[in-house]
Amino acid sequence: MKICRSVLAAGAIVLGTLGAISVNAQSPTSTTEDAGEERLRRVLGAVAAQPLNAAPFVERRTSVLFATPQESRGTLSYRPPGTVEKRTTSPIRETLSMTADAVTIDSGTGAPPTVVKVDASQGQLASYVSGLRAILSGDDRLLRQVFDTRLTGSFDNWSLQLLPKGPLPRRGIRKIVVSGAGAHLRQIETTEINGDVLDMAITTR
Repeated sequence: MKICRSVLAAGAIVLGTLGAISVNAQSPTSTTEDAGEERLRRVLGAVAAQPLNAAPFVERRTSVLFATPQESRGTLSYRPPGTVEKRTTSPIRETLSMTADAVTIDSGTGAPPTVVKVDASQGQLASYVSGLRAILSGDDRLLRQVFDTRLTGSFDNWSLQLLPKGPLPRRGIRKIVVSGAGAHLRQIETTEINGDVLDMAITTR
C-alpha cells in the first residue's frame, strides 16, 4: 500500500430493447455514448500530442493522520511509448518510474532501486499505473478497460472522473479525478478508500 500511495484515479453503457424498431436504428443511449467516447478521444488525443517533459508539480496529501496537509514537489514526465517518471525533489529526493510491467523507486542514495512488478496481485497499483499511462499516451480503450469514465465540462475546461472497475477492496483507490484545459493537464486528485486525498497540481507550458 505504501507503493500505491507513492504512485502517486462513470457509469456503464445501458442498452435498451428496440421492440418493433428496425435493428439498424440507433438508440438515443448509444448515440449519447458514442458522443461521450468521441469527446474522450479528443481530449486524450490532445493531451498525448503535448507530452509532459519535466512538468513541475506540487502534491498535497490530506489525511486524518496529519494535522496539516503533507506537501511534496518535483517534476512529472512521460516518455513514449509508455514510461511515466515522477521525480520528487522536496522534502526528499526520489525518482519513481512506471511502465506497463513494473514500478521502480530510486531513493538516490546509491542503494539498489526497489522494483515492484505490476500484475494481478497489485490490483489497485496496476489500475493506477494503467490509468495514468493511458491518459498520457491518449489510449482511451485501455482507460475504459480499467475504469468507468465520466468526462464533463468543455474542451477548454474539462474534468475526467475515473472509478476503478470491479468490487472495491478494503484498501486502495476509490476514485481519481483528472482535470485540464485543452491539451494541458492541470490536476490529478486521487481519493483513497480510507479517506486520504492526494492532490497533484501540474504546471504545463
